[in-house]
Amino acid sequence: MNPLAQELNQIIEGKSVYLMEMLSAVGRNLFFPKGILTQSAEAKEKAHQINATAGIAREKGRTMVLEAVTEFVKTIQPSEAFTYAPSYGIPELRHFWQTAVLEKNPSLADKAISLPVVTNGITHGVSTVADVWVDP
Repeated sequence: MNPLAQELNQIIEGKSVYLMEMLSAVGRNLFFPKGILTQSAEAKEKAHQINATAGIAREKGRTMVLEAVTEFVKTIQPSEAFTYAPSYGIPELRHFWQTAVLEKNPSLADKAISLPVVTNGITHGVSTVADVWVDP
């Protein structure tokens, strides 16, 4: 088992043994790799002069693009048109979503909950839930 998965399992088990028991075999082995995606997120936070991770280059907070390309995209800012959406979702949207969940479910106010999980669509969402919670 990957050490990152082991670390996550220890955290989950420390919070709720019952939740750990509910995870499928796949769910117990899942982890978010600390590779290019993590490096990109970290660079977005810390690289203030130049960030050239995940196939995109930024300088002084602005997306670096060729004018020959941007001349055809007039209604969308380069920062929105030429960047990758993070695989974990847009952090601001996830925080907004979590706030909405807490407002709609006041009984969760004193509970430790994670930010909502973002998926690529309904099929991906159903598949992810099945992988995490259901064994064959």
